[in-house]
Parts: sequence; C-alpha cells; structure tokens
Amino acid sequence: MVDCRLIVHASNAAVKTWVEGEVGDIIAARQYVPTIRVLVEALGRGLAGADDLLIVDFDDLPVDAIAELRAGIEACWWRGTLIGLGRERHRHARALKIAHNIPRPFGSEALRALVTSSSHRDTQPILVTRQGTR
Repeated sequence: MVDCRLIVHASNAAVKTWVEGEVGDIIAARQYVPTIRVLVEALGRGLAGADDLLIVDFDDLPVDAIAELRAGIEACWWRGTLIGLGRERHRHARALKIAHNIPRPFGSEALRALVTSSSHRDTQPILVTRQGTR
C-alpha cells in the first residue's frame, strides 16, 4: 500500500473506473469529488500533507474553474502532487504547478507507475543562492 491520500476530480464515470483500476488496491484513502468547491473543502481537511495526490481531469473542467482551484490550493496551503488528466494546457501547468500529465487515451498502469514511484514526491532540496556569485 502507498501511504498517501488521493483526491480525484472527474465527473466522467469511465475516468473514475480507470483510476480505481489503477490505484484502488494500493491507496486506501481515496475520495472522488464532484465539484471544485468540494475538492477545495477536501484539501482543507487534509492537513496539507506533502504525500497527498490530487488528480484533475482537465478535459472535463470548465476554464473558469481553474482560478477557483488555484485559489483553493493556495488558501489551504496544500503542498501535495497534482496529476493532470487529458490534454495538457500550458496555462494550467504553469498556474497550478502540475507535476505530471497523463494524456488520453489513458494507458494501463500509467497512473499506477506514477503513484508507486518516488517521483511523485518533490525530493529536491531548495537551493538558496546569493545574487552576483558564481
């Protein structure tokens, strides 16, 4: 089992079924949310764990919901990993700090491989450099 919390925003039943098939047996704490508002509420109840995973189907998300999602992530101080599904849009990736994107058609084991690898976690230390030094 992978020790993390997974929150999924996807209204398409086929996407939910695919996510369950990929990680249903390795992530115990899974929550499927119908709206961005419910998603933000769920993030706020999670103590902003760095091991949290958030999956958002961007093909199914209205454009105006991006700002609401971004504001909610910032307000909750959420610091987990965001995985996008569908067509990657540069503005989404930049604004939301999407760590990984899985394009359609979703492959078998694509999500499972991301979740079970350590690459979904930010393991790089923050390096502080002084300006003007080499």
